[in-house]
Amino acid sequence: MTALKILIAPCYGNPKSRRRFDTTIAEPVSLDASGPAAKLTAGQREALTALHPDGEARFWGATAAHTRAMSTLSRGDIVLFTGDNKVKAIGEVGYQFQNPAFADELWRYDEKDEDYAFIYSVTGVRLINRDKAALLSLPGFNPKDPLTGQRFVRDPQVEPIVEAFEIRSEAVERKLVEGLQERLNGSRVVPGRRTEPGRSSGRPPPRRTSSSGWKLNSWSGTPTTAVGRVRSGSAPRPAGCPTSTARPTARSRSSRRRAWPRRRRSGRPWRSCSTTRPTPRCP
Repeated sequence: MTALKILIAPCYGNPKSRRRFDTTIAEPVSLDASGPAAKLTAGQREALTALHPDGEARFWGATAAHTRAMSTLSRGDIVLFTGDNKVKAIGEVGYQFQNPAFADELWRYDEKDEDYAFIYSVTGVRLINRDKAALLSLPGFNPKDPLTGQRFVRDPQVEPIVEAFEIRSEAVERKLVEGLQERLNGSRVVPGRRTEPGRSSGRPPPRRTSSSGWKLNSWSGTPTTAVGRVRSGSAPRPAGCPTSTARPTARSRSSRRRAWPRRRRSGRPWRSCSTTRPTPRCP
């Protein structure tokens, strides 16, 4: 996914968090080999120097519990640093990497501190110290949200945040355009399947039956298979049967049962009638 993401990162909840913010976001970290950057690998130092040519960078990170979620970030995504009931700073994700030794040099102050397994540099940092109401008054936010815990902002809320905090950069504009293009591609209209008039999709075409009892093929008009037998009217019929050639409708067993009069629970019929079974009809 290339759509723009926004990460809300609490940074001022306790004295240690405030110290981390003051030393690695409010102030940049030198990339010289004499300081914490001595723990960087050659490839990491080269990538950071290419992205931060002035020789210093600002860093933030996340513990191992957030590694999977943080791996969805990409360069140019936005980070809102919150704390003390304010949005303290805004920046963009830069180079992402893992280096426990470098993280310990930056943020580990005693043995009880958690390890920061995920590290990323932050570009375009602006220290704004803006009241959090500017964020929580936007659509989709709860005005009473304490903004504790790291979280991602949902897609419908991204553009209002960009406008409200006047976030302008080439990477942000590119990601917004790419996200719009992805949404348009995902909502393509698929043309329907054309079918012949009077014919449903996936079913064989209907067949016609001629007056003589032959089944006709609907597309060729040629007789295929005879259905039943052709009555000529010359077959002998039982005595007493009507002379009409119309075949009487067959009756089910349940309908023949209903022809008998209903009986009371005592076994007697509702009304006086013959209890003899009527003469069967002609076939």
